[in-house]
Amino acid sequence: VCGQDGWLCVHVVRAPLQRAVSSYLYAMRQRGWIWSRRRPLPEMSFAEWLDRLSVLQQGHLRPLPQHDHFLLQQPKQVACRQKVLYVPTEALPAALDELPQLVAFRNAHTPSSPHYVQTMSSNGVPMRQGAYGDTASWSWSRVKAAMDGHSLPPYDSFFANQSLLQYALGCLYRPDVELYQAMCEQPELQGCVSCRRACTAFMQSMSQLSNRDHT
Repeated sequence: VCGQDGWLCVHVVRAPLQRAVSSYLYAMRQRGWIWSRRRPLPEMSFAEWLDRLSVLQQGHLRPLPQHDHFLLQQPKQVACRQKVLYVPTEALPAALDELPQLVAFRNAHTPSSPHYVQTMSSNGVPMRQGAYGDTASWSWSRVKAAMDGHSLPPYDSFFANQSLLQYALGCLYRPDVELYQAMCEQPELQGCVSCRRACTAFMQSMSQLSNRDHT
């Protein structure tokens, strides 16, 4: 459909590292089916979860439909990208009023996923090293207890471990980082205030993480 005249496909893209943590939290709560309906996932830390993802993304296991919850956000119809509009999740719902291509969705309630959490971020504010410890190594039971008690550290803290951050940005989620950057360069988004705000926040976050990598 995306390659046909008169059609425009919209691909919503979430900031990669935020999505990485969010999908981990969802997967752990849905362990009975999210990986395989025949082989439930064991409880694991976020760092262990990323190791599990690397096995899947390297092609050692056959992806299943439910794996879209946590696999890369790269569109499947790459050849039709010229007719795909990419929109940052973080710009919704304001972008529905600012992008004329999305006028049909202005009454939609977004985002609607039950595991989407918008507030678990340090919002671009540099974290104190060691403020939360190595959150990535927390057991799932500890993470779950923090969630249930509304005291989960910011998503950014899951990447306080420098080697894990380098692995996520430079390897595991690199395609999604590049996709987000390319999305922000689309001419269609330049008149969208909420889209520019989301892109600016993303670029600032990447810059801060890069600076942290060299300190």
